[in-house]
Amino acid sequence: MANMSLYITHVDDSPRRRKEPFICFWGVPQNRFRILIELFIETIQHSLDTRPPPLYLKELDSNQICCVFINNQWQRARIPDVKLSENGTLDVFCIDTGKLHTIPPNFVRILNFPGNEEENLRTWAPLATKFLLADIIAPHELFSSSHQWSESAMMFLKMHVEKHIWKAILIENYKESQSVRLFGSNNQLLATIMIERKMGVAVKTYIEYMQGYTKVVVVMKAHHNHVIASPNINTTEDNVKKLPNSNTNTDDSCNNLGNINITIPTCIFEVVWNIQSLYVTTYIK
Repeated sequence: MANMSLYITHVDDSPRRRKEPFICFWGVPQNRFRILIELFIETIQHSLDTRPPPLYLKELDSNQICCVFINNQWQRARIPDVKLSENGTLDVFCIDTGKLHTIPPNFVRILNFPGNEEENLRTWAPLATKFLLADIIAPHELFSSSHQWSESAMMFLKMHVEKHIWKAILIENYKESQSVRLFGSNNQLLATIMIERKMGVAVKTYIEYMQGYTKVVVVMKAHHNHVIASPNINTTEDNVKKLPNSNTNTDDSCNNLGNINITIPTCIFEVVWNIQSLYVTTYIK
C-alpha cells in the first residue's frame, strides 16, 4: 500500500455528493510542484491583472487551462462547459484544488503569452486528485434505502479535515477516484473518529482493518509459565491464569486490563506497558 502526506484542498459537500455513500474529497500530495505553481502565478500576477479578459466565448476551450480570479487570487482552472448561464456567469473547475466556482467572464484570463511561466502553467498536470474516504459510508435515511450525510458530518469534515495535512494510505482504485485511509497527526484513523461519533457506518474494509491489521497480545508471566491472550482467543479461566498476588483481571475483549484502557487501533507502532509482570503489546502489521 502506498503511503503519502496529503493536503486536503476540498471536501465535496454539494447536495448531490451528500446523497452518495462515500465521502469525496480532493487532495494534493506534499511535493514541490504545488509551491512552483504558486511561484509561477506570482511571477505573472501583474500581467494577469492588467491583460483584458477574452472578448468572445469562442476564444475559450473546455480542454485548455486558463487562470481565474477567485478569493482575491489567481488560480488555474478549466471551463467544463463554455456556456454562459442565465445570469451571465461561467462555471469553472479549479484544477489545483478540486473546487467548482461560478464567476463572471471578466474574471477569466487566457494563458497565451510567451514565457516559461505561462508555458508551465498551461502544460503541467492538475495538482489536485479526487479521493474517496475508505472504511465508512453514509447512514441510510429513515425508511429509505438511500444514503445521506448529515450536516454535522459535513461541518466536522470542513473544520477538521479540509485544509489540513493527513497521512494517506492508498487502498484501491475505484473508477476515476482512489480510495484512501486517512490518519491524523496522532495516528488515529479518521473513519474511527467519525464512526464513534455516529456520523457514518463501518464497511467491510474497516472491519478487516480492525481484525487483520490490529492485534492485541497480552503476555502474563508467572515464574516461567507464559499465557498468551489475543482477540481470537477466549480468555476464560480455563486458558488464562491469574498471577500470584495480582488483582489484574482479564475479559473477553482484552479492552480492560486493570487500570489500562486499550483502544483499537491505538497506534501504528509498537507500544509496551510494563506493570509488575504484566506486558501488553499493541501493534499493527
